[in-house]
Amino acid sequence: MKPVIYFTTFLVLAGLSLCQPKNSIQQQKPSVPISQQTPPKISKAMCESSIEQGIAGKVIWVEGDRMPSESIDGKPVREEAVGITREIHVYPLTKMTQVQVVEDVFYTNFPTKPIATTLSDKQGCFAIALSAGSYTLVVKEKKGFYGNLFDGEGHIYPITVKPNEATTIRFKVDYMASY
Repeated sequence: MKPVIYFTTFLVLAGLSLCQPKNSIQQQKPSVPISQQTPPKISKAMCESSIEQGIAGKVIWVEGDRMPSESIDGKPVREEAVGITREIHVYPLTKMTQVQVVEDVFYTNFPTKPIATTLSDKQGCFAIALSAGSYTLVVKEKKGFYGNLFDGEGHIYPITVKPNEATTIRFKVDYMASY
């Protein structure tokens, strides 16, 4: 009876060791908190701009389930973000505490008038000539203004324009997406 118990124990333990991943200890890269991330840069090939100083880029719409998944053939399944037409407003650098927050993602009652406004085209491309400085960038939605990037000081979508440079961005309108 003892050999049967030893053999059964051996099979159970061997089976458990086979179920373990080969590299069960994986090093994780330290993640940067969202509040300390900078807007993703886009290549100039995506949207042509003739401004020499200011903000240029693309406004994109993202919605639905954005969790990583694979299809049957092993390729990632993900709907592509699409460029959208939106009214873009540039304000002096503004903190969340200076505006009214609606439904956790929209902003109203900015304490100042916008410095500039423009409309992105059908592909989402836009360009705004601005003086060097720091600004808040938001897009106008039905429920208020939207901006989903913050710095460590609570500024809403902070953008810095440097002298003689066009800061290029990809502005995600993703309040209808789940990650």
